[in-house]
Amino acid sequence: GALVCAQPALAADLLIEEGQDPVDLSGDRRYDYVQIDGVLRVVGNLTIRADVITFGPSAQVRWCALPGAGADDGCTRGRNVSLIGRERVTVATSIDLRGGQGASRPGGSLTVSARSVLLTNDVRTDGSEAPSGRVVLTASGGHLVTQGIFAPGAPIALTGRDGVSVFGSLRTSPGGERSPSSDPSRPDIPAGPVSVRSGGGDVVVMDGIS
Repeated sequence: GALVCAQPALAADLLIEEGQDPVDLSGDRRYDYVQIDGVLRVVGNLTIRADVITFGPSAQVRWCALPGAGADDGCTRGRNVSLIGRERVTVATSIDLRGGQGASRPGGSLTVSARSVLLTNDVRTDGSEAPSGRVVLTASGGHLVTQGIFAPGAPIALTGRDGVSVFGSLRTSPGGERSPSSDPSRPDIPAGPVSVRSGGGDVVVMDGIS
């Protein structure tokens, strides 16, 4: 696929269409407008900054890819990903920042901020025999909407000026198929802190906090 790593894109927009060759992306990237409807391979820690960032429902994001012909799940350490929008960020695909290879696979951290933030699929940042990544979601000018978040042992911080809605659970306690402390001879890590703040609207967590 196309490799976009070292220098900012020449065009003001990042448009990845369905059926287009995969695009490799990493680093700190700045655009006016971002629309992902095809295959994006995240080949290193990634920050995307734009007025509007949209990952459509047909987007296929390989969050743990290696550059070029490398495996789509070849990273050992989950990627740290930041999506920084001036107006809005919408992600209609799951966000899976787990490491893919190795006995110890730290989870990557996720930061999403914009005036309006909408995540319509689950978020996972859990590590395997290693720490999970933190999750920070901020809607500075409106309502924050997200699905379930699994980040055992790591902080989760959600802020919405006009309210916060979580259509799932917020899980920071160890557990699940890839617990960071699955070895019974090792003590479980404590649950991570959870902060959910609203500047005025309602706060709803459909399936609770654990």
